[in-house]
Amino acid sequence: MDGDEAAMDDEEQMDSEAAMDEDDEEDEESDEERTPTIEALKALLNRLSGLSNDDGLRLLEIARKKLYTESNKGAKVLLIHIVQATLEATDADGRGPIEDLLNQLQADSTEVRVQVYDTISYIVKIDKLPRQSLSDINTIRGLITTSIAGLKDRHHRIRSAVLQLISHLAPALKVAKVPISQSTTGPKAGYSQHDIQVIVSNYVTDPEPRVRKNALKALLDLHRQGFKLGLLMYDVAILALDDDYQEVRLQGLELIFILSGIYPNQTVQNPHGTALQALRLVDDAFVRICDAVTDSVMLVRAKACSYLGKFRSVGYSFLSQTFSKQIMARLKVDVAPKNLAAGPAQKLAQKAKLIATPEGDQDVTAQTVKLLDSGACGAFVHGLEDEFQEVRSAAITSICELCMHNPEFSLLAVDYLVDMFMDDIDHVRLNALTSLCKIGNKAPITFDTEQLQIALGVLEDADKDVREATHRMLEVITMATQDGMTSFLESLASNMRRFSEDQLSIYQCIRAVGRRHGPFVEVLVPEILHLDKMFLPIEENVEDMLYGGHLILIFNAAIPNPIILKQLPKYAFKHYTYLRDKYPNCFPEPTEIPCPGTQPLRDLAAALTMTIVKPNTSDMDVDIASRHKGSRRTAPQSAAVSSAYETTIAAMRVQTEEDAETFYENVLHNMDRIHLLARQRGSNNRVMLRQQIAACQRDLHYITNVHVKQARAAEFASMYLDCYDILVQIKDTCSSPSFIMMAPILSAQLFRLSYYMDHGFLGLDPTAKVSVGHFRVLANLVWFFGMVQKRSHGGSSVNSSQRDMGMTKEYLQSMLQQAIKRVSDLQFQMDQPEVDQDRIQRHRVMLGDLRIAMLKAFNSPTTVEIIKLMGSIVKFVPMEIDVRHLRLHRISAEITRPIMNRDVPLEVHSTFPFMVPVEGIIHHVRDTQGVAVQVTFPGNVVRYYYPPKDHFTVIEDDVDRDDDDLENEIMDDLVPSRTYRLRTSIEIFPDAAWGTVTPTDLRFTLTRAFQPDLVGHDEFICRFAEEITFQNRQQEQARLLQGGVGGIRSGSSGSNALATNLSSTASFMLSRVATSTNSSPSGGSSSGLSLSSSQQNQSTLEISKSTTYYVSRKAPFEGLGTTL
Repeated sequence: MDGDEAAMDDEEQMDSEAAMDEDDEEDEESDEERTPTIEALKALLNRLSGLSNDDGLRLLEIARKKLYTESNKGAKVLLIHIVQATLEATDADGRGPIEDLLNQLQADSTEVRVQVYDTISYIVKIDKLPRQSLSDINTIRGLITTSIAGLKDRHHRIRSAVLQLISHLAPALKVAKVPISQSTTGPKAGYSQHDIQVIVSNYVTDPEPRVRKNALKALLDLHRQGFKLGLLMYDVAILALDDDYQEVRLQGLELIFILSGIYPNQTVQNPHGTALQALRLVDDAFVRICDAVTDSVMLVRAKACSYLGKFRSVGYSFLSQTFSKQIMARLKVDVAPKNLAAGPAQKLAQKAKLIATPEGDQDVTAQTVKLLDSGACGAFVHGLEDEFQEVRSAAITSICELCMHNPEFSLLAVDYLVDMFMDDIDHVRLNALTSLCKIGNKAPITFDTEQLQIALGVLEDADKDVREATHRMLEVITMATQDGMTSFLESLASNMRRFSEDQLSIYQCIRAVGRRHGPFVEVLVPEILHLDKMFLPIEENVEDMLYGGHLILIFNAAIPNPIILKQLPKYAFKHYTYLRDKYPNCFPEPTEIPCPGTQPLRDLAAALTMTIVKPNTSDMDVDIASRHKGSRRTAPQSAAVSSAYETTIAAMRVQTEEDAETFYENVLHNMDRIHLLARQRGSNNRVMLRQQIAACQRDLHYITNVHVKQARAAEFASMYLDCYDILVQIKDTCSSPSFIMMAPILSAQLFRLSYYMDHGFLGLDPTAKVSVGHFRVLANLVWFFGMVQKRSHGGSSVNSSQRDMGMTKEYLQSMLQQAIKRVSDLQFQMDQPEVDQDRIQRHRVMLGDLRIAMLKAFNSPTTVEIIKLMGSIVKFVPMEIDVRHLRLHRISAEITRPIMNRDVPLEVHSTFPFMVPVEGIIHHVRDTQGVAVQVTFPGNVVRYYYPPKDHFTVIEDDVDRDDDDLENEIMDDLVPSRTYRLRTSIEIFPDAAWGTVTPTDLRFTLTRAFQPDLVGHDEFICRFAEEITFQNRQQEQARLLQGGVGGIRSGSSGSNALATNLSSTASFMLSRVATSTNSSPSGGSSSGLSLSSSQQNQSTLEISKSTTYYVSRKAPFEGLGTTL
């Protein structure tokens, strides 16, 4: 605390010391009295939590009676505490205790009266005071009258407690229909909102600073409880800004900001001399908060800077002044009186008295200068130059928020934000970098040579977060000159050599820079690849980090400038395919590069024939391909569909946003046709339905790639159609013998896919959640019949003990009990008021009939009743989802470290643990609870490692807020989704169960835990789906490695073999239904200093692609044989 603040506090203490001397003496006397009564009441107060309702009511009556007989002040205060605690813990009415408490206001002790007001305020706050009848209203009126009388008390604690009570009583007041006179004489029939505000605002000028603070706090509480503050409160807030007490100034800042949101365009008058100048209230409030940036207290300066960024409709002339310390000459007003009667002689005399102002100076004493405008002058300059990092960081954040809504303002802010890159505090530098990155995503930013040099200097920062933030910032800027691109490459090369762990972040930066600077890169290609027309090119080392970065730059620059490809040697295309598989997020896809001419296209096509993995394959997506390959669709048909898809993509051209919107609407119209076809029965209709689904999914996949606005909704709709496709397959196979093996597979896939839709997206409305849960009712039925038929046939997949047990009544009832509970839970969700009843009414009736049929089968599990349930599968019709009005975010992630190291595996000792650093980015999550690193060891042994909270760092908030919400008030209850960065390390112990194959592959995936509808039941089914997907992935990779690209089109025999393998995998999994799923497979563990791990005993969803990391194990005495 500086000298001015200390002097201020001393003065305030002297002002209130005289008022508190007598009561302090009373409090000291009560403190000295340590009677047994006080000790007993304290002990009783500490044990109230265990009392029953009846005991609490009896204790309340005893305490109320004791209030009238107790003379000790300390004991009476404890009795009031007991009354408050028992009222909260019981169902007692608060009217009687309030009357008893009001009678205690006649006490001489200030402590007792303060406690009375605080207790009444708390009783009103917890809704223990009824307000239905006229007598209840009269009780509230009496409380208000008593409270207003208490405002005249000389002690500041009582006045503060009364102000708090009034702010809590305000919502229960009866608003008077006729405005009440402002006079204080005579009884009042009621109090209007205006009356309450005027009464409270009168104490903003109280001599005691703590009373002034509580008066402003009461006004803010009234606003939060729905009271519309009057325009007169603006003058009260202005008065608070000049208060000597910092808490009062802080409350005044908040009050001014709230009023600027309520009356933004209201005209206010600012007196200067003999004239008045009108301003909009929002502009005037902005200027006054700007003036608080130079406050003597750091907290006030930081709060003022933070409020500046929340203004949305301030005039640009005022915004521009925040970066200039010159007085706004354009807003001068000539307020000098005009003496029309003065003659030539008088005018000449007045002119002689004037002293000329030097050129370039501003005459601040002149009446033509409006000094209020100087409050906004240089506000952000002062904030950015403040000695405290909290103020500088708040100023940067506000500048960023203003730039997001004012593109012109961003042009002024860039220079100042770039200067903050050199701040002494790493947190401030990081905030400046991330803020400029956000601005660059909204408006174009061009760096000149000086700005670029400052930004490149930050690459040498010792903080890794700052360096990575610099990479992200460089992705969104445009360099003004060719020399800037050269300096950029030199700085990144030096940075890569010094900080090799930043390789992937640098590659991602180069990727974005290449796409923005195609012409510059074209000039640099011969230089960075060491090409000379007089000599043949020498093939570069593909493992060289710098060379890999150059290829990333070149191929990404070829997207806007494809002529670059003509300069590349042939080996560059071969290296492209290898590096694209190694760094899939850094290189563009082949379809993104429009190859000009024939030679580059031929070289690229020849190189692509070496690729054996489709570029868009994602481990996190549910494996839908296994369903098609296991059905009647053959491999040539799949190839034809893929070829048709590529032809469609090449033929379609979406030039504008309007074209994309029109195309998206057409796709949704085609989805409506799917709903019509689904209601019709017959095999021919199902064929047409599958064709329509395939066409819609093709178009939705295209929208996901080209239409950013609707990409997530299109992705969700595509999953919805996948569920539709599974439904068609279920209806096709339910009457065939293959249903025994296909039912568990299709059911597990439908479970997994529906949980992805339910827990993998943010923004689903309650009706959409009900529609997704409806699919799980079907999946449960299909699983039930698959298990029943499996047991009844006693196939080879069931062991002897299960065959002996057969289909017992208890087994059927246990399966039906799970299904009935799911249906009941879904019916409960349908009854919620947030659900659109018109859209679900038809399905509600069908669901009720299904529940009745299940109950009959549960009570009498005969063959007839069980077969009746099969008809529900045939009649099943999905609920429609209104995709048009969904605003979705998909929870996703990407692993940035480790990267695939097939060629250079990590060498570890076979008996010693080793550490694997894991880094990644998680998008659109509200919290990191449940986010885990899934490690898949050889033999499909899975372990989960849960990083602690401090290993996650918030990168940015993703919440979408309207301007109206920001103008009025920040939404405190809204929990925004955020983007997090994960940095952690996992300790892994080699295990003999990995086998002798080396190198060993470990798969790392980011997952997120969720709570299934039926714990245990759904968990096993989801694990069954994961096992199917894993086995299918392994068989697919083995087949591709054996047959190359030709293996993909090997005909129907490969498809049939895959179906057979899936059936065997399903049989293996189903044989484990009766066994425990909590076994402890080995393969990884953790020490006390590393991450906690667990086996696969919870439900998780993969939110990232898998990264394969190879480990080469050494024998315990490898290399010692020669020596021995």
